[in-house]
Amino acid sequence: ATVVATFRRETGYPSLSDQRELVVREEFARLIQPEVLSVIDPSDIRRIYSSQRYGFTGPMAGLKAFLRDATSAEYDRLLESLHFLLWGDGEDAARIDELLEGERRIPGLGESVMVKLLALAHPDEWVPIFPAKGAMGKIHMLELLDLEEPHGTRGEVQVASNRAIYRRLNRY
Repeated sequence: ATVVATFRRETGYPSLSDQRELVVREEFARLIQPEVLSVIDPSDIRRIYSSQRYGFTGPMAGLKAFLRDATSAEYDRLLESLHFLLWGDGEDAARIDELLEGERRIPGLGESVMVKLLALAHPDEWVPIFPAKGAMGKIHMLELLDLEEPHGTRGEVQVASNRAIYRRLNRY
């Protein structure tokens, strides 16, 4: 609580810029609702993941190339995979793993983009920290919050670290 109070005092959180990010999140979230996702334009997908608004996933050259070169059938497969990720049955970790390593794998579609989409679609469950590793990742955040690092598949690590961070910070 003391650290959060210091953060708010030193940053002025929530600022007008923070409020604008919530508006962007709502705009992006509308684009990935089930009824819209089935007909979303590739430029809107590119805008969501490449935008520095509501978090930056990085340039994602592989996904950019896929979207540029995809046949109609490949693009439909991407949309089906995204629908499965965001709105499918089963555990989030299993769906993430399926898109990373299973039959639903899409070239260039990695964890950061998947988690950004999950955070947009399900803001009451997912924190907008997209990679698991690295200086801006969930594992580093766990260290800062003095929380234990989870183990398992990439999907399991994403879900467990997300839940731990969410539980710790949600009350603030």
